[in-house]
Amino acid sequence: MSFVNPSPNKFGRFTVIAVVISLQLLLVLLFEHSLSIKLTEVTKTSIAARLIEEFKKPPPPPPPVKPPKIKKIEPQPFVPKPEISPPAEVKPQIQATTEITPEVPVTHVQVSAPVVPYTPKPDPVVVLAKLDASAGCERPEYPQASLRAQEEGVVVLSFLIDENSTVKESRVEKTSGFRRLDNAAREALSLCKFKAGTENGKPVPSWVKIKYAWQLN
Repeated sequence: MSFVNPSPNKFGRFTVIAVVISLQLLLVLLFEHSLSIKLTEVTKTSIAARLIEEFKKPPPPPPPVKPPKIKKIEPQPFVPKPEISPPAEVKPQIQATTEITPEVPVTHVQVSAPVVPYTPKPDPVVVLAKLDASAGCERPEYPQASLRAQEEGVVVLSFLIDENSTVKESRVEKTSGFRRLDNAAREALSLCKFKAGTENGKPVPSWVKIKYAWQLN
């Protein structure tokens, strides 16, 4: 049969077309069948590999078992029982007592000590030191700076007079308010003559106080 100049027979042409379509369908079916077979094999292979991997995983180890505690038994020391010996018999001792009666009666003699009356000591007679009025005393000179500043005030001084009526120490008991006036009075009055204090007529060191007033005329 020639395709260049086809014959007008319609049945022959349809037959060829049907055969060609059938072949194509057959090829398509074969391709799909082979593709499904490959997919099935790949799926089976992956499932088998997964099952093998899951089978290869070892099961988890069992929890550790704690060993039971063993109580230590300490040996008790052996203590021997003390041997108790029966008490020895104590024989009572018989002591003979003799009473001696004095032939001469004894008399108790009481001696009383003499009573000495207590006489309290008299208080000592103390006389404080003082200025010697008979010797006199120069009046302190007013400091020039205090005169210009119009300073006034009253100072109280204390002087320690020894047994020889000498000034041993001096101090300011109460200030006048101005150091210049205090020092001037202290220096001037320490040159005065004093009489030493006495205790029962005997010279002793003592303090004497002198008050001096600084006043502007």
